Amino acid sequence: LLDSAALTYLVLWYIQEQSSEELSTVWYGYTGVAAVVYAAVVYFWRVAVPQEKEEDEEPSNGTQPITMGDAAKAVAKELEEISKLEATPETREYTEMKDDESDNKNPAATTSTQSSTTPNSPTSSKTIEEEANSVITTTTTTSKQQANDGTTETAATTASDDDFVPVAERTPNKQLLSTPFMAMCCFYAIQVALNQWNFATQRDFLAYLGDDELNNRYLGIFTLLTPLSILGVPLMDYCILNYGWAASLQMVNILGVVFSVVKVLSSNLNVQIVGFVVFSFYRSFLFGISFSFLPTLVSLPVIGLAVGVMSMTPSVVCLLGVPMARLAIQRLDGNFFWPNVLYALLNLPCFVAVGILSRYLKKEANAKESREVAAFYNKSSNNNKSSSMVEVEP
Repeated sequence: LLDSAALTYLVLWYIQEQSSEELSTVWYGYTGVAAVVYAAVVYFWRVAVPQEKEEDEEPSNGTQPITMGDAAKAVAKELEEISKLEATPETREYTEMKDDESDNKNPAATTSTQSSTTPNSPTSSKTIEEEANSVITTTTTTSKQQANDGTTETAATTASDDDFVPVAERTPNKQLLSTPFMAMCCFYAIQVALNQWNFATQRDFLAYLGDDELNNRYLGIFTLLTPLSILGVPLMDYCILNYGWAASLQMVNILGVVFSVVKVLSSNLNVQIVGFVVFSFYRSFLFGISFSFLPTLVSLPVIGLAVGVMSMTPSVVCLLGVPMARLAIQRLDGNFFWPNVLYALLNLPCFVAVGILSRYLKKEANAKESREVAAFYNKSSNNNKSSSMVEVEP
């Protein structure tokens, strides 16, 4: 959408030429259309969509829907009730019944026991009770030992990631003040400033190379090639899916360096067409990858504020373009060589910012893997504990 919007002013210019109206009149009409579109978007976002979600969440048969949280609580409650059975009188009684059944199945052992003690003697009752207690104690000890073994292995696995908290799990203020988010803002601010500088100075830059004598032919080529960046979307998806976010963000830096170097090293207008094509793909990668990566960095409730902060940061860096343009036009007779060199060098901090994000993504991946291992061991220990408990008949 951002790439397609590059043709907007050409459409407005065409309407103005065909209608013989002043450009200000066309602009007022365009503003009115924009107001209607924005109002419709706000209405559907704040009224229609929430109302539709509420209707979908209402149960059709009058029953309360069961959520994943309710199911988890029910399972946890059941496990807690099972764990309480270890030392209850019913458990002891059932253990004694099992011992009696085993004695009946083994007459030799029963005869031997009866020959040593009488059935109603205190020693016999005490012996049965001690055996039952022994069974329960053994079961309890085994369950606790298995649970402790799983806990020990889990602790050993996650010891190195205990202090790491993903940005999305922090408080909103800490998310916006986190190093990864500030690195992302730095990257985006510099790259958008480079994009704006290229747009703002392209006509004067090409005029210095002789495009005015050619009736701004190459400026028209640059304008028409800009929306072609939409063709870079499949390449952007391929880069993200196969190489990850860090490599994709570095690709933005590489494309920025390439078209900046073309502007600096060549004064041939035909060679500049290569820079136009690279710049088109650069725009596609810059906006597409930046706004796709941000929701993976911060939590859902913070996305709106994070987008606003990230979109505001380029306004600060873009102020650098004002003195640089005056320097080129007023003092360097329209030669943009040194300002273009400066903007080309601004790509270097972007490589550092993406390096910071790359290290964070590695830590996040390791922490996620550790959590999965911990969840696996906890699930295994709970299953072992449940299976080793004494079964109680209803």
